[in-house]
Amino acid sequence: MPRPLKFRERKRRYPPVLIRLFAPALSDMEIAERGRLPLAEVKRLCYSWSWRGITDEITDAFLVGCGIDLEDREKFRRMEYMRRTGRFRKAFSSENRGQFEDMMTRWEDSA
Repeated sequence: MPRPLKFRERKRRYPPVLIRLFAPALSDMEIAERGRLPLAEVKRLCYSWSWRGITDEITDAFLVGCGIDLEDREKFRRMEYMRRTGRFRKAFSSENRGQFEDMMTRWEDSA
């Protein structure tokens, strides 16, 4: 049985752009309000490929805003499946489809 990943390892595996793709039902404004972040900060995080240079406070607020808990094993399993397969169906049926297509293209190009 593989050992569980530590929080830092999970965080490294899931950059902000990927976290944003896991929360397609929310607009950037809703994430900003829920996480108590400026909208400009949320937009910057949505296109960030790494957590490098992002404080723990901002990371936590962004995760709260997106409704993502990296410690929840069940959600983590679903996220891991989506990350491996690239299946983000909800993102592409959302009203923010154009933004998600751009984010997905950039994420695939960086891999």
